[in-house]
Amino acid sequence: MQREYTPIQEHTSVFPSGRQSLVSDGLHARRSDAWDECFFKFDEFCRSWVLEFLPALVAGPLSILLEGRIAAANRQLVLTEVPLLVMDVIFKWGPFLSLGLFLTCDLPTVGVEDAVFPLVLLSFRASCLAMKYAYLPRAQLRVMASSSSWLEGGYWARILGTALHFNATGTLAFDLLQALCAAGERAGVVEVLADQSFQVGVLPARRVWDVVKEALVSMDDAELVKTRSASWLFKWGPGRPTPNDLRGSTYGDVQKHLGLGDLEAMEAEVRDGRLRASAAAYFFVLSAFQASPISGFSRSVIMGFVASLIHPMCSFLATGYPFGTTPAEVVFEVSRFMGFFVMALLFFLYNTFPIWDASKRLEMCNSLLSSFAHAETQSCRREQGFDDVPMVIVNAEGVTGFWAISRALGPEFLRGLCLRYNSGYLVVTLVHLCFMSAGVACHDILSEGVGLDWGSVLEIGLCFAIAAVSILATTLITEQCNEATHRSLRVLERARVEAVVRKWPDKDEVVELVDVLGANLADVKPIQMLYMPATKEVLSLVWSFGSYGLALVFEQ
Repeated sequence: MQREYTPIQEHTSVFPSGRQSLVSDGLHARRSDAWDECFFKFDEFCRSWVLEFLPALVAGPLSILLEGRIAAANRQLVLTEVPLLVMDVIFKWGPFLSLGLFLTCDLPTVGVEDAVFPLVLLSFRASCLAMKYAYLPRAQLRVMASSSSWLEGGYWARILGTALHFNATGTLAFDLLQALCAAGERAGVVEVLADQSFQVGVLPARRVWDVVKEALVSMDDAELVKTRSASWLFKWGPGRPTPNDLRGSTYGDVQKHLGLGDLEAMEAEVRDGRLRASAAAYFFVLSAFQASPISGFSRSVIMGFVASLIHPMCSFLATGYPFGTTPAEVVFEVSRFMGFFVMALLFFLYNTFPIWDASKRLEMCNSLLSSFAHAETQSCRREQGFDDVPMVIVNAEGVTGFWAISRALGPEFLRGLCLRYNSGYLVVTLVHLCFMSAGVACHDILSEGVGLDWGSVLEIGLCFAIAAVSILATTLITEQCNEATHRSLRVLERARVEAVVRKWPDKDEVVELVDVLGANLADVKPIQMLYMPATKEVLSLVWSFGSYGLALVFEQ
C-alpha cells in the first residue's frame, strides 16, 4: 500500500514527518527510513556517477532531462556563481583537456597513463559522490528531487563528511541527535531510551544534563548556527540553514521521540539524581563526535599539492623542464597538474574519513564502558587522564537502560554512513587503484615507443600507501569497536553478579533480563570493512591485493 507523507507540525520544514502507517503512528515508517539508509541503491549510484563525472555544462542539461530542473539545481549542476564555475573547470575540464591534447597533438614524451590517470581520479571523485546518493534514504532522495530547500537550506551539505567531522554547517548537535534516533529505530530501542533512567546521583546527573541541555537549546539558536556555519564550505557553496531548516528531518520530532522534549521535567529528574537513558546516550555521542579542527582538512590540501608536484618534479629531473617544452606539452602538463591536485586532495580526504569515524566511534564506546565500570576499560581510561562520569547499574531499570544505550551506540549508530565510508569509499579506492595499475602494466602495449614515466609510477605508489594506511588503521580501530559490544555483555554479567551477591530487591528480574538482553547483544551484526566484518582477515585480503598491484606496477 502506498503510504503518504504529512507535514511536520512542530517545525515547518522541507522534510515531511514520519509517514503514517495503518498499524502505528509513523513508527514503522520511521524504522523503514532508518534501515533504508543502510541499503545500496545501484540505480542511483549509476545515475549519480554519470552526472558527477561529466562537466557541469553537459551534466546539467542531462540532469534536467532525467530528473527535472530542481534536482539538477540541488545536485549543483546548474552553476550560476563564478567561484563554482571556476571550481568545475578545475575539477573536470582539466582531465578531459589533457586527454584531448594527448589524442590530437604530438606529445612524444607522454604515455597513455599520464593522460588517463587524472580521469581515473575524476572517476574516483564521481564514485564517492555517487556513493553518497546511493546510501541516501529514498525519502531524502524524493526531497532532493522536488524541493529547492534541499539546496537553499543547506541540506546538501549536512550529509557530507565535512559536516560530521568539522561541523561545517553548524547543525552538528541536531544531526547527531537525529543519528541517535535513527540508530534507536534500527535497534528497536527508541521507546526504551525515552522511558528508562538511571539512579546516578545529583552531581553526575547534573554533569551530563548540562552538556545535553546546552546542545538541545543551541539547536534553535539561528544566530549561533549561522555563526558556526559561516565557514569555508558556505563561503563557496550555496545554501545556509535557516530557522525553519534547523530541525528538518524525515523522522519528525526526534527530540520528542527520544523523550527529551520536556526540559523542565528533565530538570526535575536531575535534581532527584535520576538521568534519562536517552540523555546519557546523547551525552556520550556529543562527547565523542566533537567537531575536529580544520587542520585535518588543511593536511589533505597540503598532501594533495605535494602529490601533484610529483609528476612535474620527475619531468624536471629527467628533461630539465617540469612542464614540457612545446606549447602543447605545457598546456597538457598544466591542465594535468591542476586537475590532479584537486583530485588527489579529495582522494586523501575521502581516505581519512573512515579513520576519523572509527576513532570517534571507539572513543564513544570506551567512554560508555568506562562510565559503567567495565574494569579494564575504566583502568585504561584513567591511566590516559580521562575523567568519565560514573554511572552505576543498581536495579532492573538500569540493566534495561544500559542495554538500550549499548544497542543504540553500537554498530547501529551511523551504520549507513559507516557503510559508505568503511566499505563504499574503500571499495571505490581499490577498484580505481586496479585501473591505475593496469594502465602501467599495459604501458608497453598502449604507449609503444614512449618510456615509462616514473612520475606516474610514484603517483600510484603514493595512492597505494594512503589507501593501505586508511584500511589498516580503520580495520584495527573498528575491530576494537566491535569488541566493545562483547565488553558490554560483561557489564551486564557483572550487574547480575551484583544483584545476587547484594540481594537487590528485583534480583530475579535482573537475572532474567541479563539472560534475554545479553543474548540480544551477542547477536548484533558487526561493523563492516569492505562489506565484510571488520577483522584482521580483511588486512590479509588487502595485503594480497596490494602486493600484486604494486608488483605489476614496478615490474614495468
